[in-house]
Amino acid sequence: MDENDEIEILDDYNTNDNQSSNNNSNNKNKNSKYIMTFLLFFILIISVLFLPQISTFISDFTKKDNSYSDKKITSGILKCSMSKHSKVIDYDYDLEFSFDNNKLLSLSFISTIIGDDVNNKYELEDAKNKCLFVKEEVNDLSGVSISCSLKNGKFVQKQLFVYASFDPDQIKPLYGEASLIYPNFSKDENINDIERIMISSDYECKRYK
Repeated sequence: MDENDEIEILDDYNTNDNQSSNNNSNNKNKNSKYIMTFLLFFILIISVLFLPQISTFISDFTKKDNSYSDKKITSGILKCSMSKHSKVIDYDYDLEFSFDNNKLLSLSFISTIIGDDVNNKYELEDAKNKCLFVKEEVNDLSGVSISCSLKNGKFVQKQLFVYASFDPDQIKPLYGEASLIYPNFSKDENINDIERIMISSDYECKRYK
């Protein structure tokens, strides 16, 4: 065999090898396309089957995001409420904290007792008398006001505290003497701390601009 014959044989070998490589490459590309098509089809089926769950997840995430946005309000009103119910008497508490730059300015506090005007007469009259005692004592003080109303088994007590205008040391002893609930907050107290306290006390709270 001469040198030219050897070169020709090597060329044939290289040509066959290249063709084999190309075929393998084409097969791999085809397989990849099939796999990708299958995966896309599988994902589509899963998306359709779990569409309600996905929608619920997105909705819950949006609510959480909105809740987070509420906490970003630094000036406005924080409303907190709680209800307690028993077989004979119900209690409702509603508080509105006014704040600016996260600092407490004032508080409107409404407590409501609902019972039977006959069977719960003692409890209702006792709550009214305590309220009237404090009301009379704070009449001449600035920054605080209180009203008391009892009618048809429903007692409503409304209190307003403007923290820049009154001295807590004058108010607390009166509330203690009458065994009346005193919202123990102070001027410029951080509204974030107040919100945490209220929520930890089983109140539901929300901020408003």
